[in-house]
This record gives sequence, C-alpha cells and structure tokens, in this order.
Amino acid sequence: MAIVELVLESAVLGLLLLGVARLAVKPPVRRELRRAHGLLAGLLLAAAAATLLWLAATSPVARRLLTVAAALGLLYAWWRARPGYGARRHLPPGSLALGRSLDAIDDRTFYRDQAARFGPIFKMSQFGRPVACIVGLERARGVLVDQADRLSGATLPYNRFVPGGALRYMARSDHRDVAPVFRAALARLDVSAAEPDVRAAFRAGLERLAAESRSRPKVGVRPRDHWGPMLLPALARAFLGLDPTRPEVGRIGGELHKLELGRGGGPLWRRRVREGLDRTGDVLRDAFPPCEAGSGGLGEGTGSDGPAPGSALAHLLAVKPALFDDPTLTGNLILILRLAFGDLTCLFDWLFKMLSDHQDWLVRLREEGPATAGVVAGDGDGHPPALAARIVMETLRLEQSEFLYRRVVVRPVRLEDQVLPAGWLLRVCIQESHRNADLFEEPDRFDPDRFARRAFSRMEYSPFGLDSHACMGARLTLSLGGVFVEELARFDWEVLEDGPIERDGNRQRYHWRPSPRLRVRMSPSAVQRFATKASVRPVGH
Repeated sequence: MAIVELVLESAVLGLLLLGVARLAVKPPVRRELRRAHGLLAGLLLAAAAATLLWLAATSPVARRLLTVAAALGLLYAWWRARPGYGARRHLPPGSLALGRSLDAIDDRTFYRDQAARFGPIFKMSQFGRPVACIVGLERARGVLVDQADRLSGATLPYNRFVPGGALRYMARSDHRDVAPVFRAALARLDVSAAEPDVRAAFRAGLERLAAESRSRPKVGVRPRDHWGPMLLPALARAFLGLDPTRPEVGRIGGELHKLELGRGGGPLWRRRVREGLDRTGDVLRDAFPPCEAGSGGLGEGTGSDGPAPGSALAHLLAVKPALFDDPTLTGNLILILRLAFGDLTCLFDWLFKMLSDHQDWLVRLREEGPATAGVVAGDGDGHPPALAARIVMETLRLEQSEFLYRRVVVRPVRLEDQVLPAGWLLRVCIQESHRNADLFEEPDRFDPDRFARRAFSRMEYSPFGLDSHACMGARLTLSLGGVFVEELARFDWEVLEDGPIERDGNRQRYHWRPSPRLRVRMSPSAVQRFATKASVRPVGH
C-alpha cells in the first residue's frame, strides 16, 4: 500500500512539474527570464520549488499535503481551461488556460483563429486575468456605447502622473469637460500651414538615411533609427507651432524619450516619467512665457512670438490662455505629444515596410505625382482619397490599429446572449475586424485602391477608435503619413536584410512591428517627375 501511495504521489507531483516546465519553455517566459527582474523572480520560484521538493522527499506528511494541493490545482486548471467553462453562467466560449495566454503573445493569428473556432465573442486569459474578446466593429461599438456606464479604461501605470488622469482613461464626467478642448484644437489643426516645414524635415531625414547607407553599402542602414529624428521637428511645428530650428525642439525630444509610457516599473521608472513630464512642461513655458498669453501673442493668427497659427497649441491657448497653469491640461498636452510621437514612429516603420514589400506602389506614386486635392473617404465630396492617403489607410487597416481594451466595473456587461462579469477585461479586436472577407476582398492583400473603389463606414473601418475615447489625432496621422509616403517616393532602396515581424514587448498590450533586423541601401530616385509636382494638400478625416 505504501508503494502504491508513493507512486500516486510521485505521479501527481510529476504532472505538476511537467506543467510548470511546459510553461517555462514557452518563448514569452524565456524572454522574461532573460531580464533582471524576471531572472530574480525565476530564481526565487526555483528556490521555492526546490524547498518544497526537499520537504516532499524528507517528510511523508508534507508530501501528502503537497500531493493533495497539486491534485486540486491541476484539477482546477483543467476545469477552468475547458472551452465550455462557465457556459451555465452564460460566459463566452474559449479557454482560460495560462498556456494559451502565453501562446497568444507570439501567435500572430491567435485571435482570428479563436474567432473562427468559437465565434465573434470568445474568452481567453491574459496572465490569469479573464478577457472577453469581440470581433466586429458594429457589435463592439454597441457594447462600448450602450453599456459605457459599466466600462472604464484599462489604465496603464503612467495614468497616475496626471491629475484627473490621461484622456484615454479619464472618468466620463471629467472626460466630458476636458476632451472637447483637445478635440476642437486637433480638428482645427491646419497641417497645410506647417507642410513646408514638415516636408523639409522628412526630406532631410531621408537624405541623411541615404547618405549613411552610401557610407555602409554592404551592410546597409536600419531605417527605424531615422524616423524619430525626422518626426520630432515635424510634430513640433504642426502640433506645437514651434519653429523646428528653435533649441526647445531638441530639449523636448530629450525629455520625451524619458516618457516610456508603454512600460511600468519601480522607483527609477516613476522618477524618469515624472521628470519627463515636469521638464517638458518647463520647456513649453520657456518657449511661450505666461506674459505672452495675456497679450494676444498666443491667439489664433495674432502675434509672432506664440505658437504658429493653425497649430494645435495655438488653438488650445486661444481657448485656455492659462493652459500651463492647469496640470491636467498641461499633462494631457504632453501625453498626446508623446503618444503621437510613438504611434507615428511605429506607423512610419510599417509604411516603410509595406512599400519595401510592395514597391510597385512607389512606381504608381511617381507616375501620379503628389495630389493637390487629396481627401479621405467619408468626407462626402465624392472624391476618392489621394494615393498617398490610401497607402496610409491600407497600412492602418492591416497593421498598427490592433485592439482596444476596456475594464468591466461594478456590474456585468451583456454581450448578446453572453455575460462578461465585473472585473474582466474587454478586448475589441480591431485588426481582426479589419480582415472581414465580407467587407474587404482578399483581406490579407495590401491593396490601397480598395479605398478608391468604395468608401467604408466607421462600422466597417475604424483604425482610430469607436467611442468617445477614440483617438483625436486621425487628421494629423493621415496628413503626416501622406507627406512621409510622398517623400519616400523620391528615393529608391534595396532591402539587404530582414526578419519576421515581432512584438514590441513581452505583453499582450504591445503592438507588432517590423523586424529590427531590417537593413536597406537607399539613394535618391532617378525618377525626378514626382519631386517637381505641386505639394499635396493634407488630407482630412
């Protein structure tokens, strides 16, 4: 009897160790263990496991207790991992297994595959926390709008550094007061006034890339390293109304790099973020002193010492002259700038990747030349978007616009005939919704002309969000992206090295990006027709 008991105990403990080992060898876990904090956590867990095994080997009582606990844990994990778990409570189908959560980090088609298997509403787990996923923009918008009082933003740690919170996570009552100020400023932003400086910044950056590649013709250059330096002066001019040659632009760039908003961590990270926010605010106050705010110099189209007319900051200061005295407004202004900088850098990475893989569209761009009346589909004037705008829109359809997260608070949310309990996360699968074959012919194919053949409603194509917390920078994104694409058409390049796309971090909330191994050799295009055409009017949204 003692031998049978020992065999059973060994089998249960062996199954537990096997399950832990299977999780430990998954790529996300291995990557985490390579980091300092992950290695420390791994060593502590290994020490705890070794202690428990020692107790099991030396104490029959401890071994029995461990066996019972392991058996109950394995049984609960199996029960919870079943796709039908919670069906009687009307929970969506799908597995809450921790292993599936880890698989989703590296599986590019995980959410599409789950939707194909379980339907457009399914559940999964993200490091043990249940998540309900929705595919289909109309279905998702119905939940976000109709049950908004039961949802809140799935906040990231940086939210704590702004009084009242960041706009995307702000409580509904505060959001109603603050959001219209920024929405109006960004809606009235006049990129056409900034276009010469924006185009000059992009052209100079691409010329630097080409010059560097000439000095390294065999190994090439990593283009990703050049997007930030060319975006900073463009954003400073278009968004802040700052002359790109002013020294404050460089100071702002230095502080923005401290704002690692996608991360989270200990005292060092918190100190860097606080310093970045405080010092960026100081730079803006130095650039536009308070005395100018009362003199009319910061109003729209008046004076030469304030932000350039047509910039977002000029509109903001015209409405809120004491903007820099309000930490909520100042903090959100800086966060919008930082998020725009990061999002546009990633978008430029994808635009370059798409045009590297589909250089026939560069030929089309050179043949057609810059547009003079490019508008975005949905403006109602009957004109299709300019080719550069269509390239940006198609890139956003396929990449970059991946998901929205919300957190269920207080009361459960109903998803058709299913229920999402309080405390769960809600993930709106934007990218998977944009690959609906009923809406987008050959949905995996890069085809910017699909936006010339028809206009898509917000319930069909919505890369900037679905509810009142949607991204306010759509117009800025499409305008700067369109100018960037047109400037790229002035150059030829050859891909010398590339690799598979990968996540920008080891969490579900991080986006996919082109491989950091991408290297190119670039030179000015021999086709000069494109460069001599009239400049494009920025697209609207």
